[in-house]
Amino acid sequence: MFLFVNICLCVLCVYAPWVSEPVDPPRNVTFANVTTSSVNLLWHPPAEPNGIIVHYTIYYSYNNIVAEQRVPISDLRAPASPDSALSYTLTRLIGGTNYTLWMTSSTVQGDGGVQSEPLTLFLPEDAAPLSAKHRISRAPCLSRTAKPPAGLRPPHTPGPSHPLIHLMDLSSVISPFPFISLFFFSVYHALFSEGRRR
Repeated sequence: MFLFVNICLCVLCVYAPWVSEPVDPPRNVTFANVTTSSVNLLWHPPAEPNGIIVHYTIYYSYNNIVAEQRVPISDLRAPASPDSALSYTLTRLIGGTNYTLWMTSSTVQGDGGVQSEPLTLFLPEDAAPLSAKHRISRAPCLSRTAKPPAGLRPPHTPGPSHPLIHLMDLSSVISPFPFISLFFFSVYHALFSEGRRR
């Protein structure tokens, strides 16, 4: 039933003398929500469609290539109010590319050869991950006052014992008076031993 109604509507539009091509293109064409691979287009219908608009066509050019996306009325959401804009998300775009976009609206007779003003936009490019040669790895830095971890401390190797070191260590904790008495005792003993030999 739905298909029959559409066929009858198309036949009526084709043979009706009052149906013609649009006089003006889609109005207020703009864009929003630009990503690395898509853009959302917004527009209003032409002021003088001269019939029923059956589809819109989005043209977009990049790198000397012109592509088009036909958008049937059935693919569009009904506007919330007569003043609300129509919208369509154009996908499968290439990030890091400059695009030029324009639109036409068509009845069954055609688009009338009129198009909207071209829009230019640039799609952002995905941030590429750093390669291994661009990665900078920094070794942990130890503070001069900080102690290194236990695993990094060099093992303690005691040096050879020296009697002078022990004597200096003992002299710092023992009073010097016993050493003076010992010195005089040693001198007296040496003189006494020398006198006995004579």
